[in-house]
This record gives sequence, structure tokens and C-alpha cells, in this order.
Amino acid sequence: MYVAIRDVMLSYVNEDPWQALKELGVSAIEIEIGKDYKTINFPGQKAEVFDLSTEEEIASFSENLRKNGIDHCAFLMHNNFDTGNLEEEIKWTVGVCNIAKKVGVKAIRIDLATHSEETKPDIFIPQATDAVRKILSLTESTEVNLGMENHGRLANEKEFLDKILQQVDSGRLGLTLDTGNFYWYGYPLSQLYEIMKYYARRVKHTHIKNICYPAEKREIKREIGWEYGKFVSPIYEGDVDHKRVVSILKEAGYDGDITIEDESLSKFPKEEQGEILKKDVGYLKEIIK
Repeated sequence: MYVAIRDVMLSYVNEDPWQALKELGVSAIEIEIGKDYKTINFPGQKAEVFDLSTEEEIASFSENLRKNGIDHCAFLMHNNFDTGNLEEEIKWTVGVCNIAKKVGVKAIRIDLATHSEETKPDIFIPQATDAVRKILSLTESTEVNLGMENHGRLANEKEFLDKILQQVDSGRLGLTLDTGNFYWYGYPLSQLYEIMKYYARRVKHTHIKNICYPAEKREIKREIGWEYGKFVSPIYEGDVDHKRVVSILKEAGYDGDITIEDESLSKFPKEEQGEILKKDVGYLKEIIK
């Protein structure tokens, strides 16, 4: 396992992302890819972004990762299999899978949450699973895994996740397990570990965040997103026991990235944010070790 970080987090440490990675002592990263195949939150050294639609830029990007000591990289996509153009989504995701193969990326976070509260699961699920099956068929040779994140109202429901996994029925589709989102959704704290253990063998990638709720709220079913902005916390301070989470993942054979997505940073003064991230990194490295 490696401690990784989402690209958008690096700006809290240093305007130069390569320097930020060095300051954090992190050698793994998750990078968001836009529909134009450009990196969104991670500037390059020759231009504002890397344009991964060209072989030259793919080679430049890969070389920059190598020479800056980045051993592991994952991609993040904000898909729309709901109200978007499905053929466009399929084409885009296939393209990112092909780029991932060239870069050496083994997992892509995909978005299977609904974008409209009016969307009915019985319509969305077959629509989304059909699209994902097509993507997997067209990218079989890449061997790149897709991890759907548990986030939003529908995609945190165990029943929903099970239906997607069962209907797609592919070993290359699993979860980008977000360790804070099930808690955000309202599941009692003790149930989180049961859920994570249930999905552990299907985890392809992770997002790590935490919440520190009042003691009387931890073991009850809360409303979705209850007071999240108030109680979101640094990873090392929250209620979710990440030592237990990492143990569950290790026992299931997961050896991928443990990716920091600390959404509490904006609550703190700018001069403290970088130090909080460094503490997150140290905390997770110690757990993994």
C-alpha cells in the first residue's frame, strides 16, 4: 500500500505541485482528467496543464511522474451516466482507459452517482450498467480497473452498489472506497466496518476522509449529510478508525493507494493547512507500516 493524495489537495501545501509532493513525502497521486483529456488540477512544467490527447504530452507526463519520484498514479473522472450524452461518456472513458494503459495507471475513479434527484434508480441502473459493460468490453486489453465511488445520495446505498456490481459482473469493476462517505450518508459508525469488510475484495482504489461527530450522534442513523461542513475533520482526528479500515483492506488483499481527500482544510487558517496534510500523511504512513 502507498499513501497517495488527490491533486487538488496539493495547492494547500505549495503552488508547485511537484514541490508539494516532495514536502509531503508522497510518491503516489490521483489526477483528475477532463473531457478534453487535459489534467485539471495538476499543472505541468511546460504549460498550464498536460494535454493527454497527444502522444507527446503522454510521454512528457509520464516522464515528469518518473523524474519526480511518483511511483503510483490513479486517474479521476467526473462522469455523467444520468443526464449526459451516454455515447460521449463511453468514448471519453474508453479514451482515458487507453491513456491510463500508456501511463501505467491501474485504476480510474469513475462516477456512477445520479446528477438529478428526479432520476429513478430503475431507469438509471440499467442505463449505467449497459454503458459500463460497453466500456469494459472496449478496453479489455488495457486491464485498467474502474472504481465507482460511493458518494451522493444513491451511490452510498448498499442495495444500489450491489445491483451495479451484479449487473455489470466484471472483475475489473469495483469500488473507489470513500471511507468518509458512508458515514456522511448516515450509517452508524459501527456499521461502517461491516460495510467496508463486505466490499473489501471489490475495492480498486480509495478516498480517505473523516468526520468527528458528537458522541451521541455516532451510533444512530442520521439524515444524509447531517452537519458535514461543521464536523468534517482531519483524517487523524475523526471517528473513523483508519487503522481498522487499512487492516480490513489488507486482509482482503488490497495493495493499492490510500488516497488522501481531506475536506476539512478550508476550516483552518491558510498557514495551518499544509501542516494538517503533513500530519494526515504521517498518520496514514504509520498505519500502513
